[in-house]
Amino acid sequence: MFWGEGEVVVASRRPISTALPPVGCPDLHAAIDSFLAVKAGANLRPKYLTSLRLYLGQFARWAGPVPVSSLTVHVLQAWFAGRTEAASTQRSNVGRLSSFFAFAVRQGWLPVNPCDSLE
Repeated sequence: MFWGEGEVVVASRRPISTALPPVGCPDLHAAIDSFLAVKAGANLRPKYLTSLRLYLGQFARWAGPVPVSSLTVHVLQAWFAGRTEAASTQRSNVGRLSSFFAFAVRQGWLPVNPCDSLE
């Protein structure tokens, strides 16, 4: 375990924020549910909605029951470091996460989209 700027990295290599979430900030699972409800109402293709639901569900199971505000670029780097994906697949998946995090920014749950800082 080692300490970084406001984060602790434990044996799972998943950074955990030590900051308190903003008042009204939902946990990741609830935020994903809200996001998917909005996307479902936007008349998107069912195949896209299914792929979004499956991928975000995998991410949420990995991240655990954490506040959305605790998800940083370091968390995303750890997520992708633990996956074996082709570059094109990873770009698609960054897009899925970025769409979710852009929604979280619009809701005031995050100050910035952490996907914007991925290399």
